[in-house]
Amino acid sequence: MNVLNHLTLKNLRLNKKRTIVTIIGIILSTALICAIAGFATSLMKSMKYQAILDTGDYHIAYLDVSADEIKYIKDNRYTSSFYQTSSLGYAKIDNKNEFKPYLYIEEYDSSALYNSGIKVVEGRLPQNENELLIPEHLCDYGYTCKIGTKINLDIGKRISADGFELDQSNPYYDYDEDLEEYVTSKETVTNIKNREYTIVGIMQRASYDLEDYSAPGYLSITYNNKISSNKSNIYVKYKKPKNIMNYLCETTATNDNEKNKCLNNSDYEKKFDYIYNGDVLRWEGVVRSDNTKAFLYGIISFVIGIVVISSILVIRNSFSISITERYKQYGMLASIGATQKQIRKNVLFEGFILGIIAIPLGVLLGILADILLVNIVNLIVQNVNLL
Repeated sequence: MNVLNHLTLKNLRLNKKRTIVTIIGIILSTALICAIAGFATSLMKSMKYQAILDTGDYHIAYLDVSADEIKYIKDNRYTSSFYQTSSLGYAKIDNKNEFKPYLYIEEYDSSALYNSGIKVVEGRLPQNENELLIPEHLCDYGYTCKIGTKINLDIGKRISADGFELDQSNPYYDYDEDLEEYVTSKETVTNIKNREYTIVGIMQRASYDLEDYSAPGYLSITYNNKISSNKSNIYVKYKKPKNIMNYLCETTATNDNEKNKCLNNSDYEKKFDYIYNGDVLRWEGVVRSDNTKAFLYGIISFVIGIVVISSILVIRNSFSISITERYKQYGMLASIGATQKQIRKNVLFEGFILGIIAIPLGVLLGILADILLVNIVNLIVQNVNLL
């Protein structure tokens, strides 16, 4: 160790109070920066986790996919996981909501039951093809919702007067502009099959993507782990969601020319429809057009910037005091041949010594503060939910 560095260490020991105060300042600054960054990261992950709980653990849902096409989606090397659902049809029921006269029955495989965002409020999930999970808002309209009740349903397809099959996006009532009132759509239910179900559970209303407010049927779920329908929905989670546009175009485009149109955000010919899980993709940073994540990052960066600038000013002031007190010493060193470069390195060495002591302690303190803060926030949220 050279003489200048030895003098620096000796000076730090002699000015213990100033050294300790400087170290504490660096520790607190580092801890605050780490705590803010850690809390922000935890918040992002919590928002993503909540989005998965609310909407399901998938990136894209491919709708009404034929059995021949499904295998290409399942076996895609970029597919991380998937689950499958299929529509059984509609059954007319008696309830007080004239705009929703149907139960809409879908069968879910085992993965779908646990990864699609289903929230059971009473009872349990179905375990076979003869058990049914119904939504709680159906109970508000006078329908029997007692667990263990057996119900007979005539399930079929909704067909319009023009012969087209209708789904959840086609309301039961249409607004007639001439009459200025809602009129029932002229439809029939065909291909009826009678099924008996036992109600085993009641769930919260499904997400808007599965049952919007104009949907004519109450989404109800049964179980089938070997779905063999000609048309089914497959919900896919990809390994690299940032490349999701490539996966989407490759999967849905009918040929290479249509794929290029898709990649250029132009209208193209699709094999089947799809829906994005926008809530999950937003918190994974995939939805570029959404400003929510960018706004939060902007606020966090602004706060961290203020902390960094404040820390620099405080720590710089401490070093300025130290340097001012040692002007005489630096003058003596210069008189015996020390260059400005050597003196500058000496000052940097002092900062290095203080930093190597304080920064690891600050990081550790920041992590502990972040853990404590996250636990307190979780406790508050749990208490709010209980209320």
